Amino acid sequence: MDRNHADPRFRDPDLAAHLLDNLGPTHPPKTKSRTLQDFPHAFYPMAIVTGDKREDSESRITVGDFGAVSASPAESRWLLRLGLRSDVEIYSDKVFLLQKPEELRERFGEKHLLVIGSPGSNHFARLCPLSPPLRGF
Repeated sequence: MDRNHADPRFRDPDLAAHLLDNLGPTHPPKTKSRTLQDFPHAFYPMAIVTGDKREDSESRITVGDFGAVSASPAESRWLLRLGLRSDVEIYSDKVFLLQKPEELRERFGEKHLLVIGSPGSNHFARLCPLSPPLRGF
């Protein structure tokens, strides 16, 4: 249903349009056999990992600034069009280089990760396997 064909049960067509545009799908998320047709509602909770600006000043530089180019805003320009929930947060790829594995497991272990950017500008994209993770990972 689009905003031009609002549900007649709504008395206020502006409210109906707002709800249709902002609430997203109402069917429950799948737990098995998810595909991109089920995106984004079947992939919550979610976090986004994107490249970051690479520092070059001695006082701010970290290991996360080496070996990758600065990310371009073009890599994430369509994010708002995905209709993601407001609880989705964006993280720098540097987090995955600077935090300990235990901390990463605690922070991201229950989340689906949407990795944005090429391996040239996103360290984490280099670490993502192109095959399913090992059983028990």
